[in-house]
Amino acid sequence: MEQREIPLNFEIEHVSPTFCKITVTVPSDIVNISYDQAVKAQKKSVQPYGFHHDDIPIDYVKQNFVNNIKNHLEEILFKHFVLSFLYNQMREIKLNIAGDPRLTQIHVQPGENAMFCFDVSLFPKIEFQNWKYYPFKAPKRKNYKDLDRQAIEFMKYEKQKRKEYTQETIQVGDWVSFDSWLADENKQSIFGKHKENLWVKIGNEEADREIQNLFAGKKIGALFYGSH
Repeated sequence: MEQREIPLNFEIEHVSPTFCKITVTVPSDIVNISYDQAVKAQKKSVQPYGFHHDDIPIDYVKQNFVNNIKNHLEEILFKHFVLSFLYNQMREIKLNIAGDPRLTQIHVQPGENAMFCFDVSLFPKIEFQNWKYYPFKAPKRKNYKDLDRQAIEFMKYEKQKRKEYTQETIQVGDWVSFDSWLADENKQSIFGKHKENLWVKIGNEEADREIQNLFAGKKIGALFYGSH
């Protein structure tokens, strides 16, 4: 696949000072690729009567598992494209949101652009006045000296801890930043250079066992494959 970034579209409609509507559009070529992956995944997960597993026709899967494929397609597009793009765009335009965006409508069909529509609550704009109009005054600089000292001591401490840090592999309790690509059965990126950057904490509970198995013992820069 050609190595390129994925072009999504972001449209915002301001309905009132405290409310807006946002539409994120995913181009049809990405929808088609995602649809093919959803069909393949569905084919692997079913065993209809009268077919050997490797002989199930693709057309049979498409016709008989429409809702399953559609749900999987929406999940791929939403989790791997729409959600992070939405928040990045809101941050770019400095949209002052109140709470999380609410997904209100999804339009997804193979061969067409996909649209994800959101309702977003906004904080009203606050007009800040000059200091002289407030009943309180800006503190004098000399009162910041203790904060300056604390900040300097904190930076010294962290620099020293960094020098003493010798751990080379990921351990339980670490926070890990990693890039995630969707790959095919040949371990090739399905969407070229498109990736998601995520953070995860390696916990020590039973529910964290899958994350532990995936990350524990890995070194920075390690490339590995997982399945879901």
